[in-house]
Amino acid sequence: MGKLVDEIRGWQQNLQPAKAIPASTADRVSPAGDRVLAIACVDARINPKRFKKGGKPFAVGNGYIVRNIAARVLGPGGPDGDEEEKLLTEAIKSGVKCIRIIPHNHCGGIGACMCGKGGPRLKKYLGSLADVHEDALKFSDNDAKNLRCLEARSVLDSVNKLKLHKVVQEAFDAKKLRIEPYLLDTATGELMDPETALRDFSEHECKPPPHEPKMLIICNMDATLLPQDDLHTADGPLGDGKALIYRTQDGVVKGPASDKEAAMIEFALDGKVEDIVVLGKTGGHDSPEARAAQKDKIRHSVAALKRSYPETNSIQVRGWVIDPATQRIEEMDPATGRFSPMGLAAISR
Repeated sequence: MGKLVDEIRGWQQNLQPAKAIPASTADRVSPAGDRVLAIACVDARINPKRFKKGGKPFAVGNGYIVRNIAARVLGPGGPDGDEEEKLLTEAIKSGVKCIRIIPHNHCGGIGACMCGKGGPRLKKYLGSLADVHEDALKFSDNDAKNLRCLEARSVLDSVNKLKLHKVVQEAFDAKKLRIEPYLLDTATGELMDPETALRDFSEHECKPPPHEPKMLIICNMDATLLPQDDLHTADGPLGDGKALIYRTQDGVVKGPASDKEAAMIEFALDGKVEDIVVLGKTGGHDSPEARAAQKDKIRHSVAALKRSYPETNSIQVRGWVIDPATQRIEEMDPATGRFSPMGLAAISR
């Protein structure tokens, strides 16, 4: 069992009913009240509770958070283009008025692209950056500044590819949708304009927190779902750098047919993660049927993950459901598929 899972079990054990933690709204309430779709990186250091703009706290927005490697939008002709189109269509239909693209500096995915590292799945996923990559290599004779160039240009490339989706372009032209590109300073939490970040680049910028992920979490884009909660505070078990958080529209495992997912699994295993968690949420107000359906979905995803990616058999694949209102987690027994409350007592099972 991974040490990080032990820490989460201990944290769960210490959650007393009288001290149940209400679901935080800090990362869901937009200053303008707009419904927002945020597209961010899988890096756990990208914590919406730490975001600042101009030195002041900045909320992501009430809506959805999608997370993939390097916060990329690949366009209708890119890998998983139909899935991306579906996500954007449903988001805009649901009332999303703003799409925020939030990659960050010191990004492992962008760094792999710059250096030509990574396995075939990751290289295929990042292949849409080929032209931008060539420009970045010629930007200067400073490798660090060229990397910052690629990070900044990746944001703008994602904006261009976002507008290739007809549903986005129509909403944008009708002034029913805003698109806000940022580059996040991983060390400070400051959201910067990409061009400004490149122009004001300093080789002596603050170093970000270490990034040594031990866990990959696969979940949906609901902004009320872990880990935008107290597990993800700096002193919580999932504090800075301890996880990769992959958020898709429905949070289910699709198999190698999904290029984004395949790249994510490869990226995580190359990084030596010790656990993969398929995570869903269910609360006290859900019907028994809804709770059972959520757990069935997790069971199917865990099975699909093991079947589709045999390389995951060397690590622990887990299924969890969380109640966001209390932060209580139920975990799936890998042998029986049954769910029961997590805690230190569960270690003996």
